[in-house]
Amino acid sequence: MNMKKVSVISIIFGVLTAALLMLFISNAEEEMADMDEGTLLEEEEIEEEDHSTLLDISEGYRAISITVDEVQGVSGFIRPGDYVDVISHLPTEAGTPMTQILLQNIRVLSVGSPQTVVEEVTSYRTVTLEVTPVDGATLSLASENGLVVFILRGADDNHIGPNEKVRIEQLQEGE
Repeated sequence: MNMKKVSVISIIFGVLTAALLMLFISNAEEEMADMDEGTLLEEEEIEEEDHSTLLDISEGYRAISITVDEVQGVSGFIRPGDYVDVISHLPTEAGTPMTQILLQNIRVLSVGSPQTVVEEVTSYRTVTLEVTPVDGATLSLASENGLVVFILRGADDNHIGPNEKVRIEQLQEGE
């Protein structure tokens, strides 16, 4: 008789365990389905979101991001709200190097990616600037065909000078 009781108890325990396992799996599948639906909904919301409001781009201006290394990005000192000058290093038709002040007093909208916490940033791979459409085209052309470097301006420096060119010959002659 004890053997029958043990067998019945084992069967009942097995059925209860299977039922609980099925209930657990069913709940987990529902949670995963809810999470996937929520994730898709968030992705759709992100795609519809107007990112230009995140950057506070002025009327008539555009945002352009330029890839930088530590030297081009002023060793990580550039922050959103700063102003920079942009210089470009391009080869001339003769193949000699030339540097030109390309853009001046350009507002920095962002450094790094949108997920970057600015206070913690010490290095970044991109700098996003606020430029006119023509300045954006100029900057894009220069960055694709040469080297673009940022010069960080002082907080009260608004001076705009001529967009001078410097050629290697000038350096060699001591001008």
